[in-house]
Amino acid sequence: MGSVGHLRVITCDEKTNSTPNLTKVYAACANISSRVEPSGNEVFIDLAAPGCKGLWRQLLKQLAEDGIPVTLGLAASKLVARLASSTALTRARSYYAVRPGQEAAFLSPLPVEQLWVAPEALRARLVQLGFRRIGQLHDIPLASLEQRFGRYGRLLRQWSLGIDPSVVAELYPPKVIDVRRSFSDNPLTVGSDVSEAVAWAAAQVTFRLLEVPGACRVLQLKLHGASGRCYVQSYRTTHTPLSQADPLHRAALRLLEKAAPNEPIVAVRLIASDLAPVPITQPSLFATAAMRNQAKLAAAVETIRDKFGAGAVQKGSEMTAPRRDRFMALLEQLWLG
Repeated sequence: MGSVGHLRVITCDEKTNSTPNLTKVYAACANISSRVEPSGNEVFIDLAAPGCKGLWRQLLKQLAEDGIPVTLGLAASKLVARLASSTALTRARSYYAVRPGQEAAFLSPLPVEQLWVAPEALRARLVQLGFRRIGQLHDIPLASLEQRFGRYGRLLRQWSLGIDPSVVAELYPPKVIDVRRSFSDNPLTVGSDVSEAVAWAAAQVTFRLLEVPGACRVLQLKLHGASGRCYVQSYRTTHTPLSQADPLHRAALRLLEKAAPNEPIVAVRLIASDLAPVPITQPSLFATAAMRNQAKLAAAVETIRDKFGAGAVQKGSEMTAPRRDRFMALLEQLWLG
């Protein structure tokens, strides 16, 4: 069976496409795979990880019991998996699988408009030139495609064969944390008002970093002036990444000083990027005693692990929130805006 799944929630009515139902779908997908790419009522799932084989049947059963109608497409690539779920929907089936090696035969009779990875303008041009089926694209010499469509020529050949190197873009871990707030109805005056807005943004970034949990190496501040000018300042740490409230707050305020806006501000945006995971640590009230006993404690832990297995003892510094919980926390942020 294919390594990529595409789940499509059948939107028979508004209730089916409600936020609670979509949250259930996303959570169910996160239960069977660590790589889940949600987008409205559609979800891509990476099923290539060890232990994921066959779990898609469990997923369909669970959602059926919850009364959420879905279709699932299974294939070796995102391109084919999405079209496979459309085929399942057309045929009133719960799933449709395209086995490896059958991609070209599956795609060949489909309308060229369904080649969803291609830009819309390119699909329209294909129709204007007389292309009706995807299979026509792999019947034409590659040199002719490249001459007619430039850099898209080779891509069209690959897509027509079901070749799609793109991977499931998981929600966790996030690539950036982007906090913004608009004041267009009541622009902020330069001074304390802008400082308070930047402080609020820093607090929001800190809160989201704690949820990941993570730290950022780059912090960027963007202030949009009433005149249309954008004041931008960036800070890159060369030492410890920012994750705590006070250092991040101070860094944001330093960026504000460097930006030095001289007009009313209509929007504030603070972006944390180059994220790095950090472990959850448990501070000790008895640091001196802990240092004296560190060697003895480490030896005891290793003795227990040797006797009962590596998972018998886990240090607090090694603990991190379950990946699924972090995924769902980020998902909740999307719903709350």
